Amino acid sequence: MSRPSVLEISSAEMCKSLLSPVRVEVTEFLRSNGEATVSELAAMLCRPPELLYRHLDILVKTGLVVQTAYRKKGRHVERVYDVAADDIFLAFKGRGSPEDNDAIVDMMGSFSRVIDRTIRRATAARLVDYEAMPRQLMIRYEMSWLTTDDLVELHQLIARIKAIMDEGRKKRQGSIYRWMAVLCPFSEKTGSDQSTRKKTASKKDSAAAGGLQKSVASRTTKNAREGAAAKSQRKREAPARRQAANTSRFKGRSGGTSKKSQRNAKDS
Repeated sequence: MSRPSVLEISSAEMCKSLLSPVRVEVTEFLRSNGEATVSELAAMLCRPPELLYRHLDILVKTGLVVQTAYRKKGRHVERVYDVAADDIFLAFKGRGSPEDNDAIVDMMGSFSRVIDRTIRRATAARLVDYEAMPRQLMIRYEMSWLTTDDLVELHQLIARIKAIMDEGRKKRQGSIYRWMAVLCPFSEKTGSDQSTRKKTASKKDSAAAGGLQKSVASRTTKNAREGAAAKSQRKREAPARRQAANTSRFKGRSGGTSKKSQRNAKDS
């Protein structure tokens, strides 16, 4: 099945579908290796199939992944999945809403966790030779003033790197590498970011507080009902308890008199 060349991410909901590193890995695997069933994804990503079903449902609902066919495996029939397009681009309008911007920031955090996991696994497996040339692990962090012409040139260089990576997926030679590039304007202001996060956090806190109040009210009502039921039960049982207590006291007095009579008879 041929894919469209580009899928535009134009909503916060689509960004949110990539908040999980697992879903990032699923889309990346499908994009690099082509169509796959859940069992094939589970084997390649070392993930339980039950977990992948849930993540695939989210990706399908947001349109990032599509079901392309069914494949028979023994007595079972499995669904076949693929990414919706060869490339994914952000296509938000203007400067984006606070919700859009928060979703992009969170999505970027998911990508960063995937890169972090990749470096951890590679170094733990001792795959990185720091003396090898060309270098196998490269980390660059730069900050500079850029003009519009500089940005155009950077975009062209990034496009060239991407073309090399795309060609590598076709050839499937050498070793597998993961690469990520980030280019973003720099700002020393943090107020807008904090205010947006605070508003979001405030809404979540309010919802949580409302839920807590409902929970407390529910428990209070339940306790009151249980208390009333217990009180009513005690009232019904009170006559029987008083009768039992009187019987016990009467037996005690009778027993005492009998023992006294026995002692008197013995003395005589």
